[in-house]
Amino acid sequence: MGRSSNILFAWELGLGLGHVWRHLDLARLLRERGHVVSFAVKDLRLAATALAGSGFAVVQAPIRPRSGLPDPVICSHADIVAQHGMADPAVCRSLLEAWAQCFKTERVDLVVIDHAPGALFAAKCLGVKTLELATGFDQPPPLTPYPSFRPWEGVSEADLLKKEARCLAAMNPFALANGRPAFPSMAQALTADLALLSTFAELDHYAQRRNGRYIGPTESYRLGKSVNWTGQGQQRVFVYLRHVKECAALLGQLSALPVETIAYCPDLTTKQRLALAAPHLNLVERPVQLASVLETCDLAITLGGHGVVAACVLSGVPMLAIPLHMEQRLMVDCLRRSGMGEALLPSDVATQFTAIVRRLLGDHGFREAAQRLKHKYRLYSLPQTLERLVNTIEGLVADAR
Repeated sequence: MGRSSNILFAWELGLGLGHVWRHLDLARLLRERGHVVSFAVKDLRLAATALAGSGFAVVQAPIRPRSGLPDPVICSHADIVAQHGMADPAVCRSLLEAWAQCFKTERVDLVVIDHAPGALFAAKCLGVKTLELATGFDQPPPLTPYPSFRPWEGVSEADLLKKEARCLAAMNPFALANGRPAFPSMAQALTADLALLSTFAELDHYAQRRNGRYIGPTESYRLGKSVNWTGQGQQRVFVYLRHVKECAALLGQLSALPVETIAYCPDLTTKQRLALAAPHLNLVERPVQLASVLETCDLAITLGGHGVVAACVLSGVPMLAIPLHMEQRLMVDCLRRSGMGEALLPSDVATQFTAIVRRLLGDHGFREAAQRLKHKYRLYSLPQTLERLVNTIEGLVADAR
């Protein structure tokens, strides 16, 4: 290894522990190689859970405060960037200047970008090396304009370009102020020095992407509480749901089926847990070790978040997704294209849940499709992936010196 470098992991947008958790093994390996690693995170409370006892420095990422107004309809990645404040000249300038100060304070040599457009653009303008390491949804293909998330609505290319022009008008003054020419497109403004997709091609939210550089997941699925199946049911179902108000009703329907269930549903009340208590329903209170739970599982029921879906691919487990937002709905398309899963809207849980679970457990086609993907990626190795990533990061930093 060459000289020690200061490496910052940046997370601005999106929800959940995954934006930190999936980088922990890489961060530890970088530290073992002598580099100084820190995190700039959207949610300090969540980060404290993921990084507890890790010893990594953590700072608050510059983010736009919630306006209190209803969220606008999101049509493309440009809308997500605009909602973050980067279509508002004053807010955009403040965010980018805050990132510039963060880079200076932390003496950053390279930024690892995970759904952090402000950090990415600021780093590009300041000459700080960037590696974008994210799932498909967080890293749109470099097309102009960015593809619409809602092709069924027929949003015109002209309208998509107008949205991007608003962002560029707010972002480009920062580039000019730092001696960089104005960027003619969002794709050019938000393309990192190296963009890698920490997913499999079948789980890319953008079906229209070409020549994506897929390296597979970068997180360990052996973190979390170890939980064992007890043999209380004919088949085994794992449930991981949060923010789904129909969750208790869903678990009640599962209890009526001849299955054993392990469920991590942190939003359940104490009253609901007591009402659901049954020998064949294990309501765990902490995140579980996915690799061990899924190893002999027959069906996983989740929101359709990337992390659990990728774990199901590696274990060959069919899925039922109950999506709440656009990223998860796009993942449903991935599950259906691969043949390994189906979806159900929360509003349909009361009337359709039992039937679709019976179908997923009884139709061997879903299991076979999941097993085909497992076989395809049987040679995937997290340690080898992380070792290559560390070498790549060190090469990027060396090129900048």
